Amino acid sequence: EEEKAEEETGPLIKSSEFAETNILFTNNDVQALPTGTITKCLVGFSNIGELDFVVDTIEGSVRYPADYNYFIQNFTVLSFGRLVKPRELSTFYYAFAPHESLASRPFGLIFTVSYRDSDGNAFQTVLYNDTVTFVEGKTGMDGEIFFMYVFLAACAVLVVLLARQLIATRLSKKSAKPTFETGTQNADIDMEWIPKENLVIAGGSQSPKRSPRNRKAKAESS
Repeated sequence: EEEKAEEETGPLIKSSEFAETNILFTNNDVQALPTGTITKCLVGFSNIGELDFVVDTIEGSVRYPADYNYFIQNFTVLSFGRLVKPRELSTFYYAFAPHESLASRPFGLIFTVSYRDSDGNAFQTVLYNDTVTFVEGKTGMDGEIFFMYVFLAACAVLVVLLARQLIATRLSKKSAKPTFETGTQNADIDMEWIPKENLVIAGGSQSPKRSPRNRKAKAESS
């Protein structure tokens, strides 16, 4: 794998014969990496020499399979600066997220670790170099499903508002009492200003008094 990377990506810094490395993808199958989601991996680094090593960075990238010099996506370059003494093993955590546009297509996937020894010599080892096919990841809710939920929520709110309006209308009808006009009562009227001869007592047979002219005319006729 290291020779393939050097041939297809051009001259790289050589790897040290006193460093052993490996990479483990912990939560996803490397041959079916989901796009748009985080894939986690662990990188093991063993110092089998007599000099100290300092692990500087770990990085990854997606390359065009027909030309590894063409970068499709660069992942984060993580800096560590961790000392690994002779006959020691150190483990590093790395995570990356392929872009959603890479789904259902084969690409070259490369990870490298850069380090140096106590004499100041720089090295770089290819951790992984292979062609993989990314799959569509379940990163979130589909657009149609999202709008369906929004529509259902709006319908539910509308039903609640209509139900409250109907209940309020029925309660207002039950609480309303009919009103009746009782008319004008005699006890509420001041009768003093009305001439007595124009008053007719209800239920009485008294007729209004005749005027003097009417009495005289009746006497002459008799």
